[in-house]
Amino acid sequence: LVELHLGGTACSSGNLASSFSTRTSGSFTTAKEQAAVLRVIVRTSQIHHDRHGISAQYLVVDGSGRPQWEDLAAGSRLGVRAQVELAGLEVQMVVTNDESATITSICDLPASDTGSGDCLYDDAELLSWFSTSASSSASLEVKAVYSGVTAAKSPAMSVVLAAEVGVEDTVAAAAACTITSAAVASVSDCVVAVGEEHTAGADAVEVAVQAGPHSSSVTLRVWFPQDVSIWVIDAELNAIAGASQVGSCTQPRFQSTAVGANATFGGAGLTSVSGLDVSCMVEFASRNSTVLEVDGTTAHGLSAGQAEIYLSGGAAALGAAGEARLAVVESEVTVQHLSGVLATGARWDAVESSSVSLDAGTQLALRVTLEQALTKEGDGGPIFTYAQFSDLMVAEVKQAQGAVVTVHPDFAACLEVSDDTESSADVKGVVPSGGESGSSSAMLLVAWKDECTGADITTGIGEVTVSLSPPVSAVITAEHSQIARPSDPAAANPISTPAWSALTVVMTYADGTTKDLTKDSRTRLSVVSGKGALATRAGAHLLTVNSTTASATAIENATDFGSGTVMATFPGYKGAEAITASVAVEIVGLDHLTLFTSPYPPYSGSSTVAETMLSVVHCSGAYQRATMTLTATLTDLSTREVTSTGEYTSSSSSGLGLRGTELVAAVPGEYTVAGAFEGVSSSHVAITVTDDVAFITSVQHTTSWDADATFHGYQNETRALQLSVGLSDGALLTDVVGGIQSGWIAVHELLAFTSDSPASITVDSSGAAALLANHYDTVGLAAQAANCSAVSEALPSAEDTVKANLAPRVNDVDLGNEYGLQFDVVTAESHIEVPVWIETGSATLNVFDILLTFDPSHLEATSCSVGSAWSSYGFTCTLSDPAEEVLITGVEISTDVQGLVQLATVRFKVHAGFTLTALSATVQGLQTSKTEVSSSYGAVAGRGLVAQSARHRRRHLQHWRQAAEDAVTVQAHRQRQRQERRVLQNVGEVFGDVNGDGVFDTFDTQALKKWATGYPGYGMDEVGSLSAFQRQQLDPTLDYLSAADDVSNCPTGWDADAEPEISGGEMTMSV
Repeated sequence: LVELHLGGTACSSGNLASSFSTRTSGSFTTAKEQAAVLRVIVRTSQIHHDRHGISAQYLVVDGSGRPQWEDLAAGSRLGVRAQVELAGLEVQMVVTNDESATITSICDLPASDTGSGDCLYDDAELLSWFSTSASSSASLEVKAVYSGVTAAKSPAMSVVLAAEVGVEDTVAAAAACTITSAAVASVSDCVVAVGEEHTAGADAVEVAVQAGPHSSSVTLRVWFPQDVSIWVIDAELNAIAGASQVGSCTQPRFQSTAVGANATFGGAGLTSVSGLDVSCMVEFASRNSTVLEVDGTTAHGLSAGQAEIYLSGGAAALGAAGEARLAVVESEVTVQHLSGVLATGARWDAVESSSVSLDAGTQLALRVTLEQALTKEGDGGPIFTYAQFSDLMVAEVKQAQGAVVTVHPDFAACLEVSDDTESSADVKGVVPSGGESGSSSAMLLVAWKDECTGADITTGIGEVTVSLSPPVSAVITAEHSQIARPSDPAAANPISTPAWSALTVVMTYADGTTKDLTKDSRTRLSVVSGKGALATRAGAHLLTVNSTTASATAIENATDFGSGTVMATFPGYKGAEAITASVAVEIVGLDHLTLFTSPYPPYSGSSTVAETMLSVVHCSGAYQRATMTLTATLTDLSTREVTSTGEYTSSSSSGLGLRGTELVAAVPGEYTVAGAFEGVSSSHVAITVTDDVAFITSVQHTTSWDADATFHGYQNETRALQLSVGLSDGALLTDVVGGIQSGWIAVHELLAFTSDSPASITVDSSGAAALLANHYDTVGLAAQAANCSAVSEALPSAEDTVKANLAPRVNDVDLGNEYGLQFDVVTAESHIEVPVWIETGSATLNVFDILLTFDPSHLEATSCSVGSAWSSYGFTCTLSDPAEEVLITGVEISTDVQGLVQLATVRFKVHAGFTLTALSATVQGLQTSKTEVSSSYGAVAGRGLVAQSARHRRRHLQHWRQAAEDAVTVQAHRQRQRQERRVLQNVGEVFGDVNGDGVFDTFDTQALKKWATGYPGYGMDEVGSLSAFQRQQLDPTLDYLSAADDVSNCPTGWDADAEPEISGGEMTMSV
């Protein structure tokens, strides 16, 4: 879908009175519309069209003629476009061009904006006109511009095809665009434009877009104006009785009329559409300027005579334009009625139906209803003065033309009238502050005065209803419930109690609305308690209120503390004299400081545990430590912690030193510590340092392992154990291996570690566990309190069980489960499924040749399936040939498979007669995008033992484990023998050796695939470099022995003696 951004200027003036009197309803043609800018986004393989900035509003009219935008909720489907001649207003409803689509975004255009907002994008004078295509996909439809201005300034309709580079792509050249029909539109720098130089429309104009190697095209539908007709509301303009010409007191004043234009659009292959209002897209002019002048879309009579209105500027060249003839006559009309109208809004109505889901071309009658709602202070709107003449025409009269608007003296408290500079009206009425309710058909007094004589041409009235909701209650709130004197410590950081508190006063009305009266002149704020009653000397007020800033402030010279109450009253607000509101503000200061010492390092709940005796910790010879917390208590008994900014002292820095807030004991003895804040000191805390030993009474494992309690990592990877110990004095040391206390207490002085399977996981004296190998059972890791002469009690211990499971490094193969035990524990005559994994890191996988070895008397391979990541590539799996092996191979020229990949799943049947049996993997060949390995090596993560009994005990498994490990050694010896036999074959020609490296392996299958698919470097031009024997190996199915012209299965153009085929590659891989 391609969308253009088009348009024309909005009307800047008009005859609102004529519009309301003669065209408050009528028939208008709907059109489905969009406003957006097209982006061409270049991606890897294609150009996407991305739609942005869809507008969706209803535009309604208030009494001033100002546009008011009302958002359509997301999900709305269709709007209506209509042109209605109201002062300074074009009515436009923007919609989607597909009834199945919904509005996805909303944008707003302020009333004062002439087009620079988001809805109109870059061109202030462009207007979008679109319709739906007859096909299911929406096509772009462009309506040509009626500029009505000089050619040099004529706006062009345009769409910008902006090239935007994708995140991962680069474009060598900027986007270039071409168009098929220069008579219909032109394109320059990918800007498609329709201007005055174009002379036709068309159903389909193609624009081609090229951006580097990528291209796309869009189809535009361009509508061209075929004819234009001009209309006027009043074809005969009479002299107005009693009114002089503006600027000429000897000439009579004549009537005015609204002017507009309708157009028919069409083009090659298009069905013409007529009756489209284009008044705001053209300029009008008079052929007899002494008789008639045209100002925008309003024509004013100047003197008696005949005049024609025609299209001027660039619009004169667009289609055949009909002219409108008017007569200006001296016969007078009288003003029969003069009225004032105060409007606060307007409402659109569809006469036949309220539905907006309409097809393009449907006729819909619309009408505008003015509204007036004055329900609260500050409500108001523009005031229009209308004169109705004896010929039933209506005109708006402005102040410059002699209109005078005042408020009836009896209703001066209800409404105020002033000049209006915000709308097309020049007078507005507003409910004043402190206004009163009232209603009268004559609240407005209007007069039309002759500017030469000053006499009233006529007078009239206007109806206004002010219905104010009465106030019912008020609320006053304080920004801060506590304040302090600036010099008090309670105002210092980090307590930071403010010295003032902002106050807010809100009035609630009977209709549920509210209004902020904080700075209203009718609001009075005063302190009604906490002034002298709480002060220790007369006149020392605690609290004051500043009505200008609406804030409560603590007085600096106040000598006491307590709560002050601030009250809001409204003595000057009619109807609210009895309403009051109050709020309490507490004046606080620093009362005292409290120092508290607790265990260090801290643990959950330790902040409430008093630590006043520091003992020796178990076998370490080091003393316990403590930390200090300083708390300020304010006069209202609330507390604030000030530890970070406090100052601390010790009675002996050599015996009990300070490190920030940490107490570091060095020598046994009795000491005291104290804290201070802003010159105020706390009471002293007594601390005893003793050589008595706080020995370990409990040990707890808290290590966080991987999923399913697994130590999952690379071989030799280490991980610090996490343990906590309880001491005999009730203290707790958490994370003794990596915690803070490890900086002054060595781990081995607290705990000793053991593993019941050190071949799989070992733990050193510092509490670091190292993963060495997979294990068939859980591994027990024990931690026991260290034994030394200082401790005579029983030594507590704790054991944690964990599963040892190696992760493969890059190019290593893994067998079994990723987490938990490597292999599930099995029973006799059951089955076990073993996943086969490989880790390639950031490289992509092309070739693999993996051999699984096992004891066939214990395990029997029964099936093999390919992993999902490799399922679309070449794969074979050979079972039990010989019985103790499974060979898994995969061959591809290139893939996108990378990282940890499950290549296959092998299913084994379990035989009776063993407790442990070995299962291991050997990599015989491997090729990735970064590595090629042709010599075999044993997998590290893929080596392990399968346990048969779920209730075995470790002491009975030692001989089985040794036997299984011996079996692995035998299998490795057999693998070396096979490798040696392959090396011995290098002395002669080896059947299947396509790549000529002296061995037959998976790399030969990959080479044959490259020849069979014409991979770069493997084509007719390179085949001559192969030996005759190699060329025979390209055709393992021996097709070269058949008729010489039998090349039906070969790559195009291949006619050599030996013919590489895909079927031959499949056969090679199977071998």
